Amino acid sequence: MGLLKTIKQQILSSLSKKMKLALLICVLIPGCLGMSSIFVRIDGTLTCSTPFEYAVELVEDDPVENDKIDFTRFRRTKGTVEHYDVHGWCKEGEPLNNAVEPWIRIYHNCGTNSGCVCKKWENIYDDTEITVDIDLNGNISDVQCDLCASPDTIENIKYSWDNRHGKHGKWSFLRRK
Repeated sequence: MGLLKTIKQQILSSLSKKMKLALLICVLIPGCLGMSSIFVRIDGTLTCSTPFEYAVELVEDDPVENDKIDFTRFRRTKGTVEHYDVHGWCKEGEPLNNAVEPWIRIYHNCGTNSGCVCKKWENIYDDTEITVDIDLNGNISDVQCDLCASPDTIENIKYSWDNRHGKHGKWSFLRRK
């Protein structure tokens, strides 16, 4: 242990003050400029009075273009309660901002031919796990926001997502007949 300490001291003493400052800057700048990566998991249950179809999308809000982190394929439930789970690494590259702003959007056809609910969180600085249970039949005003697309049918949404992500690729939600 003493030999390692001696070698470290010799290396540091041989560096000029400018070199030490340059090393310090190289270490500190990425953290100061907001190049952070934070793990976010959002899970919970969706409840409807009848079986329904749904898809959940986890997105990180960015000023230029939102980052799609994870999403489920469209699923048809067998019952009236379904568990969902989306998760991934949110990366924030905005200067001087070490927080991420994740949000989820849930497309469904509970009681309608097209429904959308969403929820957004501000300024998440650490790895986070959040549980959100949503009753799609009841008062969903706490999960309404402007992030839902204009009203459309579930079939059109599925078809649109297939076209964007490929019918056979990892991101394909549903294979159209």
